[in-house]
Amino acid sequence: MTSQGRSVRDVIRSCDNCRHVKRACDGPERPDRVCTRCIRSSKECSYERTCRSRVAPKGYIQALETRIEKVEKILLRHVPEALLMQELGSLTMPHVRALSPSATFHQPLIVGAEQLKVAPLFQQGPSGLSERMASPSDAAALRCFGTLNSASRRRFAFWTVPQHEFRGEMLEDRFFTFSLPPPERLALLVRVYFETTNVFRPLLHRGLFEQQLVCADPARDKHFMAVALLVCALGEAQIAADEGRQVDDGETPGWHYFAQVEPFLRVPTPACSQILDVQMWYLSSLYLAHRPGINTCLTPFSVAIQLAYQAGAHRRASYRRQPNLMDELWKRMFWCCVVSDRLAASLLGRPHWIKDESFDLDLPLEVDDSRWDISAPGYPLLGPPVRESCAASFFNWQLRLYLILGVSFRTIYAINRSRLLMGYVGVEWDQRVTALLDGMLRQWLDTVPDDLGWNPDTADLTYFIKASQLHANMCTQRIVTHNPFMRTTAREFVRASQSESPTAWLDLSTSLVICTEAALACSDILETVLERYPRCFAFPGWWEQPFITGLVLLVNLFGWQTTLADAEAERLLRAVRVCLDTLSVISSRFKAAAREL
Repeated sequence: MTSQGRSVRDVIRSCDNCRHVKRACDGPERPDRVCTRCIRSSKECSYERTCRSRVAPKGYIQALETRIEKVEKILLRHVPEALLMQELGSLTMPHVRALSPSATFHQPLIVGAEQLKVAPLFQQGPSGLSERMASPSDAAALRCFGTLNSASRRRFAFWTVPQHEFRGEMLEDRFFTFSLPPPERLALLVRVYFETTNVFRPLLHRGLFEQQLVCADPARDKHFMAVALLVCALGEAQIAADEGRQVDDGETPGWHYFAQVEPFLRVPTPACSQILDVQMWYLSSLYLAHRPGINTCLTPFSVAIQLAYQAGAHRRASYRRQPNLMDELWKRMFWCCVVSDRLAASLLGRPHWIKDESFDLDLPLEVDDSRWDISAPGYPLLGPPVRESCAASFFNWQLRLYLILGVSFRTIYAINRSRLLMGYVGVEWDQRVTALLDGMLRQWLDTVPDDLGWNPDTADLTYFIKASQLHANMCTQRIVTHNPFMRTTAREFVRASQSESPTAWLDLSTSLVICTEAALACSDILETVLERYPRCFAFPGWWEQPFITGLVLLVNLFGWQTTLADAEAERLLRAVRVCLDTLSVISSRFKAAAREL
């Protein structure tokens, strides 16, 4: 205390007037303790007002404790107590009173928490820790649900799904039952899927999938069970094609497993999608691609794209800085959608849905799946992300080709209005764009790693499978780039020679030669695959190569049949037969490919 009976805190604080207007006060520093502001305004400089206590009221603290206890009880209905305590920690709060029924709490928060459904599959794993799967990161979750303050002010009649339409309640009411095959058959189907489909589209992590398959509960883990059944359906379809079976008990091979998932697809999706939802829709489109109508697979595929967009998987800001398996699976999922979108656009001749300007995420890490620690919380990466020869590396280089294909769609295959908006106008705009695309393909071929280079005599079957499709795709990309400028009749060459453009003749002959050389190179790769490993044609990504290559060869053959030498004509005919044989093998696995024969 001072000689005037005031505490040190009262002396050094601002005067009452300065505190009221929240201004700096120099009164405590002056001898008479009268500040300059009070002197100028002719006011009395006093220090009588006491500081108000900033401690929250006791009733407010008790209300918060009640809310926490309510939310904890709701979580215990869906999460085991031991797991919840392990996640939240062993924090003890002796001052927290017992739950009082008369206590007041925030009703909208409790209503929202009661509707919370935690994915059972990722609650209990070998590590005993839960993994949030609602979106790639917290940033994406905020985009879906908003912050806590904004959520508390929302009108729930317009922001929440009605109870009778809520996905979790519908699953409980309808009692979806999933029946997996016997363990030995299940192991075989899973192995076939990962050796065929997952090689070309690394959608799933084999170690994590098999680990979850052991501890999954069919009654609770309905999302994962749907994914597992679709894996079985795809594996069964591949085995039936290897054995030459077209029908199993009057049904398409694998339809027994897909039929169990088909009613599950009719259930409304939640507001913020999980990765299992996207995987389920994408795998459904892959299985439906085995059926005669290829258009039937586009609907579930479009749903997978929208769910990926909804979760924020297309933005780099949605992912954590530290590599982890969950973020990596989201990346792979979105990039698989990009590849399938470009492939479908090329096969059907329609615009692609996913535009290059709509995403900015990084490519998947080129590391082997064994590098991910699936026994640790968050599934971190073991060691630095150094490039390795693996399925992700093959997928990345294939993805780069499809990104170049997207540039072709937006330039040389665009309508006149789009070309005008993008500035592709002028006398020689097509030559500039074609040169740009040729440069991108040459750069891709020069930078492709040695472990993915084409070597038809290699003894490594895994390397052969990856390199064959990769370089067959590259040959097809060259055909797609030059096909609009290719002319195959003498009359068209005469017309080009009489054109005012001095480079018309050179452009037409160059495009024709490039397309022919690329088609012959692609047919050589297809012939090698047919002789060594026909099972390599186990994914719809092989439809494009024999069909486009065969068309170019046939048009070239019949357009110049009067001027071709006998040896050259025989070579073209042989390449056409290879394309037809390839389509015949592919049509045994995918009925829609038979329409191209």
